[in-house]
Amino acid sequence: MNDKKKRLYWILGGLIFAIALSVFLTATGQYLAQADVRRQEERRLIGFFITMEHLSLPRDDSASISIDWRGRVDMDALFQSGRMYASWCDELQKFYFPGLEGIPFFVPITHDEIYSAHFGNGIHGHGLNLAFSDNHVAIDFEGTIYAIPGPRAGIVAYINHVFQTADGTVFLEDRGSAFSFHGVMSEGNVMSQTLTEQTNDYKISVTVNHGVIFPPEKIVVLEMNADSQLINRTDISPFEPESVFHPHDETEYILVEIHRNIPEGMHGEPLLRNLIAQDDYGIPAFYIREDGIIERGTIRIEW
Repeated sequence: MNDKKKRLYWILGGLIFAIALSVFLTATGQYLAQADVRRQEERRLIGFFITMEHLSLPRDDSASISIDWRGRVDMDALFQSGRMYASWCDELQKFYFPGLEGIPFFVPITHDEIYSAHFGNGIHGHGLNLAFSDNHVAIDFEGTIYAIPGPRAGIVAYINHVFQTADGTVFLEDRGSAFSFHGVMSEGNVMSQTLTEQTNDYKISVTVNHGVIFPPEKIVVLEMNADSQLINRTDISPFEPESVFHPHDETEYILVEIHRNIPEGMHGEPLLRNLIAQDDYGIPAFYIREDGIIERGTIRIEW
């Protein structure tokens, strides 16, 4: 065999090897991509767990760091989030994170295969919409966190993501965004944070609004008869959400006046009025937590 034929064989061999290597890498890349999709589909986003402090949870340092066929490093494994698993409470029929203080705001599937909204006391005005169709679930979940405006609003809320696996396990990861209420001088909604996830059979949209309100100084309950005449006036504390109010027998409806102290230089209505009919069940009540978050409750009316 002369040198010219040898050179030709070497070229053909190199081309065959390059084609085979290309096919192999392409197939491997497709496999890795499919594996990544499967890994993501093993868990679903179900909402948030909101904390007033940044979490630093244990990380799995034993996780292997992979490199795909293009030489790209798996950044999720390299900079993985810390994780905490939830426990199940039979008495309350809820998931909870042992020893962790925060505001739950997520919709897991419970052990009886029911979607159950887990709301914390520090989130208000929440709404949950569930839509079911053939092999598809859509969840729309929204709530608002309120804090006090002004110098006392030195609050940072951390939005930690909560997931659920196919076997029902619930866990949170210490990743997500944070929001500070510092410097807000007037009440109302400040901003919103929304996270959406969608697969072939599942879609969820979770929104957390951040707002500030001036808490009431006192609540005045005015009981009116059928002729719109005042028959009784009662001053009650706005900070007793577990109390009960008993109207007079002649009371047809109730006017509630919420008196608030608006500091100079800030914006808000000093007096709010609500009309409560006999088919309404409560008077708004408030509780200011030590961290500055406002919990909203209800003073129950027993007609």
